[in-house]
Amino acid sequence: MPRPTLLMLAVAALLPAAVNAQTLLERLEWPGYGLEENAVSSECTIDETGQVATHHRIGSDLTQHRVEQRQMNLAVLRAAIREAQKGSIRTERLPVDVETRIYRAYRRLADGSYERVVLWESNGGTGQKNINESRAATKLRNFIDVACGRPT
Repeated sequence: MPRPTLLMLAVAALLPAAVNAQTLLERLEWPGYGLEENAVSSECTIDETGQVATHHRIGSDLTQHRVEQRQMNLAVLRAAIREAQKGSIRTERLPVDVETRIYRAYRRLADGSYERVVLWESNGGTGQKNINESRAATKLRNFIDVACGRPT
């Protein structure tokens, strides 16, 4: 079994332990290789009740967390997620050790489980970018940016 690298451990520390059963949309960001004082990471989730939760970290010790209830049309969001799930995924290469930004949606299935829908992933750890080419995925990414604030 391969030993975890420092990058793998750093990325794992920034990811949520598990997706909240009510998460509809999320954006995850963390920096590439660089100085700790410039390392700004953030996570934002939008749940099925319209709650927007953001968490920011600078370096390893400065953190800020905010939770706000927002008004949004959840039925329209769920429909957009279903449409985005039909989109084709284009894969590109990018340099490693650059920032990572991930946009995801989660769709509840009939059995109560959730299926992850890739909206856009630019992973500086793996050097791979996955782009959902559907118009619905683009609209959802823009919606996440409006609700969560523009990326850092």
